[in-house]
Amino acid sequence: MIDLNKVHSREATVSVKEVLTLAYAAYRINGKYIKDTRRFSEDVPTIFANKEIIKNFLYLQNKETAKGFNMYVPTDFILPKITKEDKDNVVEGLKYMRRYVMLGLGDLSDFQRDIVTYTSEEHMPFSRIGLLAYFPQFVKNDIADTLYVKTLRKDYANSQWITDDVVEGEIEILKGFPLEQYSSNMYIGIHSGNIVNFMNKNKYKVGNKLLVKAKKSRCEHERITNFKSTRLNYVKVKKVLEC
Repeated sequence: MIDLNKVHSREATVSVKEVLTLAYAAYRINGKYIKDTRRFSEDVPTIFANKEIIKNFLYLQNKETAKGFNMYVPTDFILPKITKEDKDNVVEGLKYMRRYVMLGLGDLSDFQRDIVTYTSEEHMPFSRIGLLAYFPQFVKNDIADTLYVKTLRKDYANSQWITDDVVEGEIEILKGFPLEQYSSNMYIGIHSGNIVNFMNKNKYKVGNKLLVKAKKSRCEHERITNFKSTRLNYVKVKKVLEC
């Protein structure tokens, strides 16, 4: 619970587990992490940002003790119902985060360090709720990245740069992430045992096998492992062979 009269002060705190439970509820409702609220025409329901779902819920659940404090909550906001799945996900998420405490914080970014710090506490500042709204996506991404790195180190440490100017054949997707500034996606995959990367506007899943024709752009190194990787341009996907 939170004293809403202190929302704008350093004293305002809220239960970390309550925020995480709401974070998983928001993630379940939206199907992913959404940073900004999206409003459409009257016929299309508003998609509330994950952090707004959390803040609105906390206010509506505690406004009787606000003593004059007011926070605007849109009239079309629907109070989410917390499920057992949300609570179970918090337990699993916190269990996963213990690995960071055990491994130490030396190589973490400030953002990762803050997440580890707050999830190790019982309470957190109300003003930092947006940070933990991202927690479900953070855990999902981190698990995927860990598997990705293990796969590269186990199976593709001997990756070589592709010498042919034209690349044809199968690419298996190992990792993908959006490049919103380009309205596209970056993919990292394997072609004939070698690491390749390319941009494509279409959405593919990890494990997809694509039949492609592309042009070699340049020789690079994979960012995390420093293994040899070839950048491809003008990638034409002829067929998705497997999902």
